[in-house]
Amino acid sequence: ALTPLGRFREAGEAYESAHLRFGELGRRHFQAGVAVNLARLYLRLGAFGEAETWAATARERFRSIEEPRGANEAARALGLARLWQGHLEAAEALIEESLALARTANLGQSIQQARGDLGVVRLHQGDYGTAEDLLRSASNEACPEWPALAAWRVLASLRLGRLDEADALARRAFAQRDRYSGWLPDLPPLALAAVLRERGEDAGPILADLAHARTQQDAQIPRELQPTTVAFRRALEQLFLGESL
Repeated sequence: ALTPLGRFREAGEAYESAHLRFGELGRRHFQAGVAVNLARLYLRLGAFGEAETWAATARERFRSIEEPRGANEAARALGLARLWQGHLEAAEALIEESLALARTANLGQSIQQARGDLGVVRLHQGDYGTAEDLLRSASNEACPEWPALAAWRVLASLRLGRLDEADALARRAFAQRDRYSGWLPDLPPLALAAVLRERGEDAGPILADLAHARTQQDAQIPRELQPTTVAFRRALEQLFLGESL
């Protein structure tokens, strides 16, 4: 509950303490669940090496006890960590694994998430048409991750020259950004800023609000992880805007 509030330092300390305690108690299932939460936290901070380590630990544990829901979440986190380190083939294989596990366990929301993740892989591969199709199939507006998925669809639509479609979608995603508590909160404002720039309109106020929100978050990011967070923000800015802010 601390991570959505931006209390990253406290969240990390609480998760690591819980991971140690569950290990001491022999509660390996709960320990693996905490490892997934640590992986998600490090994804949020752009610390993809750390995210990979925790996600891999959780994946092996959940696979050993044949728990598909946890294994799905761990494979997804590991795939995303690999994706943002530039290992696209490994990321694709892990996200396909996540999708298969979600289907086996009939996890509807996780199926949507995995389809969306595959769409993001296709974006990175430059296959914008397939990316847009996958993201569209994953974009149930009732899904908590919809604002981020919609932002990725905006990027695909812009790459395909569908500016009006991108514009409408970006504005809806931005309007619903406050209900998104996932690991990519910058995406809706960046998507809208990209559309405004494409139209030759002023994206300054949107980007100023984003900068202000980041400043508020920064005090809670551990000092040693601040460089990775900044690098990840710049990578997202390059994707959506073609430049760093």
